[in-house]
Amino acid sequence: MWTFFFLSLAVSFICCLVFEKAASRFGFVDVAEGDALKIHHRPIPYLGGIAMFIAVISSLLLMALLGQGDIRPLLIGVFLAALPILALGFWDDMK
Repeated sequence: MWTFFFLSLAVSFICCLVFEKAASRFGFVDVAEGDALKIHHRPIPYLGGIAMFIAVISSLLLMALLGQGDIRPLLIGVFLAALPILALGFWDDMK
């Protein structure tokens, strides 16, 4: 079971680094110019939620493929519950 934890940790770390670079390169960043509610001083990249989504789903997929019990209902439930949250977070970041 710890293997899947460390796999998810490694995938989330790598995805965060990749998505941070991609967000900065393509302009998916939050700039605090003229907004009193935003206290950051440098551009903050979006897309971190997508990295976390990929890490969790990839870990659950690997568990399902390696036969760690019947986790298909869990995988489907997590995917279906997280997808609208991911979409709403992405939409909120982009507006």
